[in-house]
Amino acid sequence: MRALLSLTCGAPGRLAISAAALTTLGFLVWGRLDALLVAAFYTVIWGCAFGLLFLALAILGAATNTVDEYFAPATRKPKEDPHGRV
Repeated sequence: MRALLSLTCGAPGRLAISAAALTTLGFLVWGRLDALLVAAFYTVIWGCAFGLLFLALAILGAATNTVDEYFAPATRKPKEDPHGRV
C-alpha cells in the first residue's frame, strides 16, 4: 500500500499539479473558460471515482490485515535480567 501511495502522491503528483497549472493558464490565455469548466467537471468526477476506488482498496487491505510492518503497532520486548532470571 505504501508503494501505491508514493507512486500516486510522489513525483507524479507534483508533475500532475504543474501540468494542471500550465493547462489552466493556457485555457485562460486563449479565452476558453467554457472548455476549462467542462474539463474541471470531468476531473472532479474522475477524482471522486479514484477516491472511492482507493477507499475500497484501503478498507479491503485493513479487513484482510495486509498492513506493512512499519504501520503495525509496536510490541515491547520483555526486559532481560542481567543475572539470567526471568
